[in-house]
Amino acid sequence: MHEPIFIELYALGEKYCVLRKNDILAAFGNNAGAAAENDWQTACEFFSRFTDEGGICTVNLDTILDGNTLDYAKTTAVFLLFATMLKSGVMQKLPPQVAMQAMPYVAARTSAAEIHLAKYKRLDAFVSRTFDALQETEADDRSIDDIFAEITAEMPAVSSFATVRGQMRQNYLEFFGMLYERAQACADPAYAETVSAYMEALS
Repeated sequence: MHEPIFIELYALGEKYCVLRKNDILAAFGNNAGAAAENDWQTACEFFSRFTDEGGICTVNLDTILDGNTLDYAKTTAVFLLFATMLKSGVMQKLPPQVAMQAMPYVAARTSAAEIHLAKYKRLDAFVSRTFDALQETEADDRSIDDIFAEITAEMPAVSSFATVRGQMRQNYLEFFGMLYERAQACADPAYAETVSAYMEALS
């Protein structure tokens, strides 16, 4: 995958602007953090299709806006581009028909964002409960195997973590790395094997 250095945006044969990663992330403010970085990494899966070896990405908006919102990487990329252009004022300069063609992508991405936010809340809640459970091994007489029986019973599906990108992916990988080390102390090797499946999905 080629991560673009510059994204040149064209519409109806005219060049409208050049964007960089920092321009796009800045459009979402200082509080966007890992979520914006995660979106950027997802968008790069689409941008790489139009990026040369020098890192120049050439996107013809009127060509790519074909109504296919099922491509999540593409939908995320279009959303990031138009959100950035809206903030910078470039959006107002685009041909109206091109701006209208972007609306289904913005709507689809907004709905997807709500779904992903709910998913990340569930994943983070599991991480929080796991840390609480591990601390209990020092506070009561339950064995580490008993604690891991409780943890693995509440684990989200492996596939829930497989689609995570960017810094969030690294954070979850470090969490499961820690959990794997703790699972090594269990008498039942199945717990470590269970945790390793999550590490593989995130690697």
